[in-house]
Amino acid sequence: MKDFARGQGRRNALGQFIKTVELIHQRCPICGRDVINYPSDVKRGARFCSPECAGKSLSQTRRGPTHHHYIREKFMCEECEAIFDDLPSKNRKFCSRSCASKAAIRNRGGIKGKNNPNWKGGITPLLKSIRTSKEYKAWRRAVFNRDNYTCQKCGAFDRYLHAHHIILVSEDFSKVFDIDNGLTLCTDCHQEKHPELTLTLKGVS
Repeated sequence: MKDFARGQGRRNALGQFIKTVELIHQRCPICGRDVINYPSDVKRGARFCSPECAGKSLSQTRRGPTHHHYIREKFMCEECEAIFDDLPSKNRKFCSRSCASKAAIRNRGGIKGKNNPNWKGGITPLLKSIRTSKEYKAWRRAVFNRDNYTCQKCGAFDRYLHAHHIILVSEDFSKVFDIDNGLTLCTDCHQEKHPELTLTLKGVS
């Protein structure tokens, strides 16, 4: 039974052991242990004693240029102009995170106005640029805090609120960020102040 369990043959109908194949003795190239394999397994490349040794062999041989999927292309860093290698699918523009961060800071406002590569001639309307500025958001929040987030005309506090300029920006630009020139109003009350405009929840449409 021992020989049959090891796969060196088979039993016939009479229970007699018949030797059918000559197994091949090998030595594991990683740990040096003796390995017994069928000839068909050897043809398929079996030569290790365990999956662990097979994995070690792959990690040692299939690395870098010796790997069958290893393909590299040369790229130039858009920040420091250094040449580096990477996979073609990555399509990297920078050689390191440091260069990528420097470029992101420059493009997001580190260089403003005409010196910024994203400058488009100052096409953003003045009022829109004011409402998207940090100064306007801070002024709006200060007006709301002073008025306790309550409409100063109808007393509503459960509606969407606007920060209204008492003296319009078009009349006196110097008071655009003056807290005393701000007044908390709900959308309906703010609409009454500007009947010529169509106000939305977020502002002027």
